Amino acid sequence: MINSFKNKTYRFKLGKSGEHLVCFDLLRQGYDAFLVPNEIAIYDIIVNYKNRPIKIQVKTTEKLNGIYDKSYTFRTRKTNHKGYSSKEVDIFALVIIKELKIAYLPVTNKTSAKIRICIKKFKNKIYNSKRILITGLTFQKAVDKIF
Repeated sequence: MINSFKNKTYRFKLGKSGEHLVCFDLLRQGYDAFLVPNEIAIYDIIVNYKNRPIKIQVKTTEKLNGIYDKSYTFRTRKTNHKGYSSKEVDIFALVIIKELKIAYLPVTNKTSAKIRICIKKFKNKIYNSKRILITGLTFQKAVDKIF
């Protein structure tokens, strides 16, 4: 029971670290970004973008899938195992905490329940279309796909 409590506490702190990192990143880029208390909304951060609210759900990981895989997996479902809709959340901010890297992806009806992000190409290729290279997954590009 103690290990379970410790793991939940650690995961909670890991998630909060990712939320703060994303908020810092957006503020540093000049956007008006605000953390949202968990009790208020399903999203973690709201950004005022040209007087329009952008709702961001942050997913944070630190675990590399494997030596040869070179990717990080993000689960993009809620705790009730249902996916997020584009009415609830506009953008996923996927945080690789050990690398201090963030990928911003717009939420669509076709957003997978599991997303794999690669930091760099392995032997000059990404193994299949289920893995996304983190390069170029900026907040601005995600917003451009929404509007």
